[in-house]
Amino acid sequence: MQAVCVIDADCEASANYLSAVAARVGACEEAVQVSYLVSNPECSPAAALRWAGFALFNVVRPLGRDRLGLSSGLVGTGMAFSRSLLLRSPWAAFSFAEDREQHMRWALAGARSVFAAEAEVRSPSPSTDAGVHAQERRWESGRAALAARLTPKLITRALRTRSVVQLDAALEPVLPPQSLLLAINAGGLAASLVAGSRGVGRWAAGSLLAQAIYVVVGLAVIRAPASVWRAFASLPRFLARRMIIVMGAGGGPVGWERTPRERVGVPETPATVDLVPEAIAAAQPVPAGTRVPGD
Repeated sequence: MQAVCVIDADCEASANYLSAVAARVGACEEAVQVSYLVSNPECSPAAALRWAGFALFNVVRPLGRDRLGLSSGLVGTGMAFSRSLLLRSPWAAFSFAEDREQHMRWALAGARSVFAAEAEVRSPSPSTDAGVHAQERRWESGRAALAARLTPKLITRALRTRSVVQLDAALEPVLPPQSLLLAINAGGLAASLVAGSRGVGRWAAGSLLAQAIYVVVGLAVIRAPASVWRAFASLPRFLARRMIIVMGAGGGPVGWERTPRERVGVPETPATVDLVPEAIAAAQPVPAGTRVPGD
């Protein structure tokens, strides 16, 4: 069975990437996603904390979804799609969050993606605040737009078909990021202490504890490097910056801009070249100037 693989130009794929994808596609799976991690967590506390965020969102969460029989989602790189899926439902997502958008469109069509945890792709975190801000602002604005545009359609379809897979895909862009969830939990706990409300305080404390367990256990299970644990000392500053980005996501960029990065010496081999899959291009013409899957 034929398939198309998509890997960003700045990513390095593990040696078993193609074999892991081939095994899933050979078992008649239509879409495959592998682990996606930051490759340079040791370069700064911010990069280490982004490693943690990537690990929780791109490894722990899709692994859990896959084990529950849900759709693991797509994260923009390290993806693979069967030729039959692309012919039946061509790539039609060209937003700032094209990976999430296409995943939701395929969920509407009744398809799901599976997670190949044994393989991975890695890319460096932007080394400058400008690069991080540009990348995260684009991601958050894309997520907010999808929640408004496709979530209602998926919920309606899920209720009609009684599909838990479609319902989960519909709610994914609505779920708050860890930084916003932490702010909500901490704010609720502080407010309950000021107001003297024990009920709200217990709820907020329980939610804060559950989030801490998820983060700590999740990072421990995937063996986070020492630099990640040390970086938690700088968490308050990192969260403050993240909150500014999340709260301002509604005013996202008006056009796609490449994230400013420093070259890190990733070899330009066929496995690390940004691809415009021929099957996608043939099935869905790409308008001039439109960004295709990749960073």
